[in-house]
Amino acid sequence: MNTRLVAARVLTEVLQHGQSLTAALESALQTVESGKDQAFIQALCYGVCRYFHRLDFILSELLDKPLKDMNIKALALVGLYQLSFMRVKPHAAVSETVLAARKKPWAKSLVNALLRTYQREHDALELKADRKPTAASSHPDWLIKQITRDWPEQAQVILLENNRQPPMVLRVNLAKNGRDSYLQRLNKQGIAAASVDFCSSALILDNPVPVDCLPGFADGWVSVQDTAAQLAAGLLGAEAGQRVLDVCAAPGGKTAHILEQQAQLKELVAVDIDAARMQRVSENLQRLGLSATLVVGDAEKPQDWWDGRPFERILLRSEE
Repeated sequence: MNTRLVAARVLTEVLQHGQSLTAALESALQTVESGKDQAFIQALCYGVCRYFHRLDFILSELLDKPLKDMNIKALALVGLYQLSFMRVKPHAAVSETVLAARKKPWAKSLVNALLRTYQREHDALELKADRKPTAASSHPDWLIKQITRDWPEQAQVILLENNRQPPMVLRVNLAKNGRDSYLQRLNKQGIAAASVDFCSSALILDNPVPVDCLPGFADGWVSVQDTAAQLAAGLLGAEAGQRVLDVCAAPGGKTAHILEQQAQLKELVAVDIDAARMQRVSENLQRLGLSATLVVGDAEKPQDWWDGRPFERILLRSEE
């Protein structure tokens, strides 16, 4: 299995078909057994998306005309990302990326030429990218203008910080153990972390680690969830005896957190339109020893799945 090829296929789903990166990765990683390979593929995909506008500009400078084959374009972006941002040895980055295009002889030669030209002309290409605002900040022009208009003094810092890789944050299951006691367990394993003052369940790791290395992960002592996402359950304020609806629930982090915080709910109904992602919700709840009513359905068509009984609390994630 060529990990670069897997990453390119995931990126094609995102760039050409408009699928979310989360969903595309979840589907692709099901066939990847090695945790190390999974982490590498994920790093490639998130990295290319994070720096897409810069990488796409550099690729356009290397090409005589636009590359119509999206699979090969994605593969070229994967190669450029390795050479520009990762610690992968350059010869490995080039050879393995070229190997991923072996089923298309024309593409194999093209990818090889593109990556080697980038190596030779690295400084000049990067300088060109630095001079173009969309490439320099790796943000679309409309977003640069909006941020600059709303926060003129902080715009450059916002754009810079928005490209930083977020830290790995843990949500301690306070129904099973205290945050301080779990922090001690991490320290004994040589995993450095710090608590978050404004979020009683959150621990930020100094460096990301595979979940298999986290004490008690399989037993539901802890989950991976961003700090901001951990605030949702507390803000929802679900109380004992209430019926709660979690809309767009996959992969189930907030669903589980609500149940961890309030074990005496009458019922928690979790709804998501994606059956495959709903399976992730089921798996996460099983690991944590929790249960909910899981419904595969469209939030815009409640008549297809709602039984008509009211909810006292509703958690909705909206992208509009």
